Order: sequence, then C-alpha cells, then structure tokens
Amino acid sequence: ALTFKERDDAVPEIFPRFVCSDKEIEGDLNRFWWERGFSYPSPGSGSIEWAEWAAVQWSWMGGEQRGGGMRMVSHYPMTDEGYVHTWGATVGWPLVHNRDTRHFDTNARFILACWRHYLWSGDIEFLRGQADRLRKAMKYQLEVLQGSKGLIVTPEIKTGRHEDLTDNYWDILPFGHLDAYANAYFYGSLTAMEQMENALGTAPLTDYAALREKAHRRYDEVFWNEKEGRYIGCVDIDGVNHDYGFTFVNMEALYYGLGDKAKAERIYHWMETGKSSTGKADI
Repeated sequence: ALTFKERDDAVPEIFPRFVCSDKEIEGDLNRFWWERGFSYPSPGSGSIEWAEWAAVQWSWMGGEQRGGGMRMVSHYPMTDEGYVHTWGATVGWPLVHNRDTRHFDTNARFILACWRHYLWSGDIEFLRGQADRLRKAMKYQLEVLQGSKGLIVTPEIKTGRHEDLTDNYWDILPFGHLDAYANAYFYGSLTAMEQMENALGTAPLTDYAALREKAHRRYDEVFWNEKEGRYIGCVDIDGVNHDYGFTFVNMEALYYGLGDKAKAERIYHWMETGKSSTGKADI
C-alpha cells in the first residue's frame, strides 16, 4: 500500500534561491535549480565525468557543495602513466567487462574541474597540492594521446566505427579516434592549465597559447562540416566522418572557445531552422 503525500518544497538554508516578481516563475526556477543542482550526484561524484559540471554548479556557493567536490578531485585516482580513471577506483566505465571501456575525455575534465574550483575558492594550497597530478594528466594528453600535434587521438581500441564503444561520456554513441567532443574538452583544458601554471608562478614546459592556436585551427580543419554548418561528431579510424547532428558537440565546442562568430551563427541557424528526423524544423 502506497500513500502519496503533498509535495514539500522546504529545503535547507544553504540552498540558494531565485527571487522573481512573478512568483510562479520563481517557484519553477527554484524547483528546477534544486532538482538539477542538488540531487545526483551531490556534493561529490563517483566519476570524474561529472566533476567539471559539478564545479560549475556548486563552486560559487562555497560550503559543503564546493568542499565535497574539491575533496573528490583531490583524491581521484589516476594511473602511473597519467591516465585519469573513468569511474572512481575502476579504470573504465562500468558498462561491459570484456572490453576496454576507458573514456579519453577524463584527463581534460580533471584539469577543468580543478581550475573551476580554484577560480571560485582562490585556494592556492589546493592548487599546489594538485600541481604534479595536473601536469601528469596534461602530459598524458600531449604525449600518449598526441595532443601536442593539435588534436588528441584515441588509442586504436576506440575506433569510432558504428556500434563500437565510445571514448567519452556519451557511453553508447559511436565516438572514437578523432573525437570532436573529447577534443573540445582538450581545448578547454589548455586554457585551464595555462592559467593554473600562471597562478602557481611556474614557467610551463608547454607554450599553451601556441598550442591552443594550433588546436583551434586543426579542430576547424578536421571537424567543421561546411555544407551543414556545424561540427561533426568524429572521424573514425577508417577516415569516415560521423555526423548525425550533434547539438551537444556544437554547443560545448562554442562554450570552450572553438569556432568563431560566423560558425556560431551557422550552428544556431541549423538548430533553429534545420529539420530533424521527423522532417520538421523542431531540433
């Protein structure tokens, strides 16, 4: 027997609140924010895949939300080689057990999460405590994943072919080899790492400004679909482009500073007027 109770919107005092002249909108905004920002996972996360998103959501608040996130990234496991685990103590994603389920956007997400937490907390001791791990994670991207050439390339076990396992957060979509999504995060991590090295007062071994320029150029060369006016998802190991209209790839690429004004306008035009699989302009 189930008893249904009236909804109770009471929340702890630490939860921030929107205030609007329209009280109905105010209620909707607060419920939306509390449900998305304070439900799962909070304040820490089992996977580094959510760590930067969590930092964006909570780090400006301080308190246990930020503290939990900072503790999580501070102790998050990585291999001796510098690969940042996908799922806590588990190296790969807990999807299947007879395949390599590592994601290769994890190193960038670790770097970005540390950056977000530092920007909001100003905790230089936190940054100093993570400095060696940050450099190790970046070195893995630049050397093992070939990011020093402008784009990270996933190991051959992540082919990007149809029905293969992904190499990023979108764990059942065919991403791999030259992955536009993972490379957007790689690009963002270059800015983050440069700024953290500046905060630490150390001379970085990598010219991040030059590498960022190279990465931007290569991203446009490899992933821009001029005909459709958007970025594709990936180029698989056979050289085949995969482009099914990835709104999240395009939005996040722009968010991290890729593209330019003209490309952004074309991306928005596609999303606003392009037809989806329904045959209607309802993207």
